[in-house]
Formats: sequence, structure tokens, C-alpha cells
Amino acid sequence: MLNKLFNLYKEEGLLNSLSRLINKFLNHLRGYLLIGSSATVGRSIKIIGRRSIKFGQNNGFGDNCRVEAYSSYLEQRFFPSIEFGQNCSFGNSLHIGAITEIKIGSGVLAGSNILIIDHNHGDIFNVGKEDPVPPAHRKLTSLGKIKIGNNVFIGDGVKILSGSDIGDGCVIAANATISKRVPPNSLCTGQNKFIS
Repeated sequence: MLNKLFNLYKEEGLLNSLSRLINKFLNHLRGYLLIGSSATVGRSIKIIGRRSIKFGQNNGFGDNCRVEAYSSYLEQRFFPSIEFGQNCSFGNSLHIGAITEIKIGSGVLAGSNILIIDHNHGDIFNVGKEDPVPPAHRKLTSLGKIKIGNNVFIGDGVKILSGSDIGDGCVIAANATISKRVPPNSLCTGQNKFIS
């Protein structure tokens, strides 16, 4: 342990080393208080609907993350569920929002600026009919649950939308948008384009 600290000091200097150690301690403390004893949580996490969210063991979340399970919106009622497996790691600015079900497997590694959301504001197939209603006042609609398998790698900027079913061992390339089934062990490079 002392050897690690000394090497860190040699590589980064005293101030950077102390800053990293303090941040690591605070991330573990936030994880213990907000999620459970074996989690790490960065600064400014927002959790809505905690009773509908199940966090697995040994998960990590970066700064500015939002995990939101909505049981009501305007006059609508929902029964959301968000479930994380174990040993998952998410970068900064993750946004997960559920009104139905989002299930994330174990061993998932995800970059930053990721959106995983199972609903829309309004009926996306009848856009013109809702034009006079501001989007924030439209009913929430969903095209289905989201499932992300085990050992999936999700690159920066990925959008995973309702109806997505990502198989085990997939790689989702940076900035891809997913809204359908991706077979196990596939590389997905864009709008539902994949190589098995």
C-alpha cells in the first residue's frame, strides 16, 4: 500500500496525489450512504424513486449522474423498475430514466454522456397532433422495456432507447443509438447496425 502511494506521489506530485486520495475516499463514502457499502459514487448524483431501483454490489458511478424511476408524471401512474447487476462501472453524466423496466446485467462498462431511457414525451408516431401541447405537458409513452446483458461495453455518447435488448458480450460503439435487439457478442456501430 505504501509503495502504491509513493509511486503515485512520484508520478503526479503531492497535490494531485492528495486530491485523488481525498476524492476516492469521498466517492466510497457517497456510495455507502446513497447506494450501499460496496459502491463508489461521484459528485452530484440524483436518484429519484429509490424504492424502485435495485443496485447490485460493487458498482461505480461518475460525476453528474441521474438515475430516475418515475412512478407518476402529471396524472399518469407507473410501476417502474431499474435493476443493476454487479461490478458495473459508469462514467460521468449518465442519465437513466424509467417508467417501465430497465435491466442492466453484471460486468457492464460504460463511458460518459450515456442516455438510457424507456419513454418519450408524447406519441412519437403522431407528432403533428400534439403540436400545440408543450412537450413537458404531453403524456409519457413507452415502446417497451430495456435489457442490457452481461459484460457489455458501452462507448461514450451512446443512446439506448425503449425496446432495446442488448445481448451478452456486445460492444456498443461511441455515439450509437440503439432501439432494437442486438444479438449477443455483436459490435453495434450505429442506428441498429451491427456485426455479429
